[in-house]
Amino acid sequence: MNQKTGYVDRHNQIKKDRCEKVKGTDKKIRILEAAEQLFTRQGVKNTTIEQIAKGAQIGKGTVYLYFKDKEAVVSEVMEYKWRRLQSEAASRMGKGTPFLDNINNLLHEMTRFRASDPFFCKLYEEYRELQTGEIRLGMKNVQLSVVHYIEKVVKEAGKEEKCRFLFPAGYWLFCLLNPIPPLFTNGRKSSGP
Repeated sequence: MNQKTGYVDRHNQIKKDRCEKVKGTDKKIRILEAAEQLFTRQGVKNTTIEQIAKGAQIGKGTVYLYFKDKEAVVSEVMEYKWRRLQSEAASRMGKGTPFLDNINNLLHEMTRFRASDPFFCKLYEEYRELQTGEIRLGMKNVQLSVVHYIEKVVKEAGKEEKCRFLFPAGYWLFCLLNPIPPLFTNGRKSSGP
């Protein structure tokens, strides 16, 4: 084999590997989108891997190449939606806006999204009724992602000295889950309850 042929073969293999990777990513996204639609329409409990595969127009075995079980699919769909929300919310945080206003806006955006998104509405409804393992694990992962993200935002603000009171991430999560006004705003005690 001459040197030029070896280069061409290696180049073709690299192109083939890239195409496989893109096709694989496309299949995974199709699985996630089909699962999201099915979970929204009929709930997690009533959705099977076979239905997800059919919705993604792939074989059932292909779903198992990407996910070990339905629980993993649920968790990944929730993470996928959370990442989209996170990037949307982060893009709305103003550079010149006071830190606490940005955090408040972030928490309101998350709450609005959680309350208006059909997928999350169906998920919370099913969670309240059934509390299945798939949903519990997915919700736990999303809640941990929320805590870590808020913690990151708070730490960055502390480094940039945008905030004097650095509450732990748990405080911000508490504010997200409970519509109680914060006790302090911009270093002053609020006039609220």
